[in-house]
Amino acid sequence: MRKDMHKVVTERPRTGGRGKSRKTYDKAVLPKDKDDDYRPQKESMRRKHKVNRDYKQFSDLINPLYRYLEKQVGRPWDEVWSDICKVLKGNSTQAQHIKQHVKDAIKYSREVTVDDAGILRRAPKKSYKYKKPRYNYMRKGSVEYHKQNGCWYRVEIKKVTNWFTGFSYFVLNKRAINSKIAKNMGLDTHYETIPPAIKLEDTV
Repeated sequence: MRKDMHKVVTERPRTGGRGKSRKTYDKAVLPKDKDDDYRPQKESMRRKHKVNRDYKQFSDLINPLYRYLEKQVGRPWDEVWSDICKVLKGNSTQAQHIKQHVKDAIKYSREVTVDDAGILRRAPKKSYKYKKPRYNYMRKGSVEYHKQNGCWYRVEIKKVTNWFTGFSYFVLNKRAINSKIAKNMGLDTHYETIPPAIKLEDTV
């Protein structure tokens, strides 16, 4: 690790905190028709920053630290940590702050990780695939087949357009069907990707 890593990470100028003008502060605090007598007698040092929404921003430069860890892939983690501690000596706030960044990079980063043997490795890339929702029911035109309490029901529905709510569905008829018929139709293994028009629990 480079000897000035602590300067690279933490000594970049912080942005924000420029709204310290008394003029802009008075506009936010004092009403237009009030004079100086209405100023608060006591206030905190952070008051003007809270009113103007002008906070100091964190400006740590973490990328050089990540690049250093990526270059150490394949080495034992104990040796890498030892090299880091040789540069970041002592228990100063700055040293502890950067060490915490290193620990967070190992724990939460998707780039590097430490395996069971204590070796620094590249983190395996995870592929996230969108899975379409699956609903265990069958729709055929204006008829839907739903399962409730282990029994399949044939539900006839009607779509009614409403100028206020758009459209809604009403149940015209609901009756249970034989288990053999449900098995022949393959209802137990049939899934739809579109949610059902009605909830069987809301029907009578």
